[in-house]
Amino acid sequence: MLTAAIRSIGVVAAEETPSTSELTDALYAANDILSSWSPQVLPITPLTRETFPLTGTVSYTMGPGGTFNTPRPVKIEAIAITSAGGSRHPARLAPIEEYDSTLDTTLAGLFAEICFCDGGFPMMTLNFYPKPASGGTVDIASYKPLQPFANLTDTVTLMPGYTRALRWALAFEMAPEFGRPVTQELTSLAADAKTSITGLNQAVLGKPNTIEPMDPAVPPRQVG
Repeated sequence: MLTAAIRSIGVVAAEETPSTSELTDALYAANDILSSWSPQVLPITPLTRETFPLTGTVSYTMGPGGTFNTPRPVKIEAIAITSAGGSRHPARLAPIEEYDSTLDTTLAGLFAEICFCDGGFPMMTLNFYPKPASGGTVDIASYKPLQPFANLTDTVTLMPGYTRALRWALAFEMAPEFGRPVTQELTSLAADAKTSITGLNQAVLGKPNTIEPMDPAVPPRQVG
């Protein structure tokens, strides 16, 4: 994929192989693209559903090594509490102003009515009100960050459409660095490839896309 992106902007010919330094630069750029795509949530990132046990406390940490030991989400989409008896009730995601206005944060119940997530990093904290009873579980639907590539020799499997989207986004990103022009054709290919996976996720999740699918990257402004 990295070689294809480098060839797409004419840095090497079809029969040539990029140097290790060129491929390493492309690897860093590819991971930058994945990192910039993750916060965009719906257009790029699949929805993940997870279930964790409840212990009867008010707050739980979520992230690597946290109470809910899992990769930290980019965004939590929905939360529901399932009691020990099997009944299920949604917990509404609430802003800090609403959570801080509760009079008794020690109030306990079978379910939580609201949940405030503080968005902390590397672990976020989920605060429930009332605090749900132990023995039940919490079901969390969230968007996780796209995982970066580690090594040039790794074999990776990508979802349909992502290889093409990354190739052209990478070509778009790297063209100015290698002194190549960002043509209208390159811009269109990058936008179209990203829009295709945006549309797929939008169709699967059944939600409107509120984020612009373009730009895959913004090239530096040419000065002088």
